[in-house]
Amino acid sequence: MRCTGAAIVAGALVTATVASGQIKAPPEAAAVSGGYILSNESGSRKCVLVLRHSPVAGGLGIGFPAHCKAALPVLGSVTAWSLDLHSRTPRIRFHDTSGSTVLDFSGEASDTSVEAKDAAGSLVMLSPGDGRSLSVRIGGARLATPSTRPTPVTAPTTADAPLMKSVAGNYALHRAKGTKTGCLLSLAQTPAGPSATVSTGCPDKGVAFFAAQSWSVSGGSLWLLNAKGQKLSFEAYRSGGWEKGAGQGEPLFLVRQ
Repeated sequence: MRCTGAAIVAGALVTATVASGQIKAPPEAAAVSGGYILSNESGSRKCVLVLRHSPVAGGLGIGFPAHCKAALPVLGSVTAWSLDLHSRTPRIRFHDTSGSTVLDFSGEASDTSVEAKDAAGSLVMLSPGDGRSLSVRIGGARLATPSTRPTPVTAPTTADAPLMKSVAGNYALHRAKGTKTGCLLSLAQTPAGPSATVSTGCPDKGVAFFAAQSWSVSGGSLWLLNAKGQKLSFEAYRSGGWEKGAGQGEPLFLVRQ
């Protein structure tokens, strides 16, 4: 299945400074960097390229063999790329040395290919080339994006203890507009401490990538934590459910079962 549009470009930090050619590589770009395949719409002409996590004039470094410019002439002026997770959909753009956009890949993440149009209006396809799907890459990039939320107190206070008891239980995970992810989350209190378990085979790539392992309640907010120490906060809403706080990527709701 092909996603109309395409995939990702520089966050506010990169976007604000890409034209000057003097940028600082954002940490979230590291999750998206790596091997890709660029091709024309029919797939008759292809190029293997690497998106690097190092600043160059116009954005972040991009590498490909010299013959790619003959196979795909649009690459003739491409010297850099950038990542944007702050637009309505994540974006990847290819730039020239001045920072001008040559190709703009935008759209929802997909396990297959995403697309952009060159100056002549022809479609150019971009797909992962090293086994990591776009959805996994974007999920990792969003987790790496510096959070605007305060660091939580992971140990419950005396006031939070009663809430911990009421929060423990099983939840279905939904996205925006009540879309079911097919994933379940179990929050339990064990002798070893609070334990969070995501159902085996959870099909939502973002949920599976985060892989919550523990939880806590602090100041009335629910926090999920994974083995890497990354955290997501949730605020109580109706029917004993929880909604992921703002500024943390795609909406996610915990619906009590």
